[in-house]
Amino acid sequence: MLEIRNQFGVIDLAVIDPDEVAKLTDPQQEKLSTLCTAVKRREAAQERLFAAVRAVNVATIEQTNALAAHQRANPPPSFMDLHAASVKAFNETK
Repeated sequence: MLEIRNQFGVIDLAVIDPDEVAKLTDPQQEKLSTLCTAVKRREAAQERLFAAVRAVNVATIEQTNALAAHQRANPPPSFMDLHAASVKAFNETK
């Protein structure tokens, strides 16, 4: 019997026995070839997804670090600074 799944139940091309494939009929071999192509495409799509997730993680870390550096260089005004500015603006209108 042709085994196509690994111990985790996932279709794995590495576990397919070439001797068993040779025993298959031509239509069965065509179906197996289609399945192998689909598995390869699935694995390539997973790799692209993982690469995209890694890129997003790296970009998020860079953005977080840039924001932290910006906040260190340009700290937000304190309540007292804002209050003093509003008092000054009020006094200038008189």
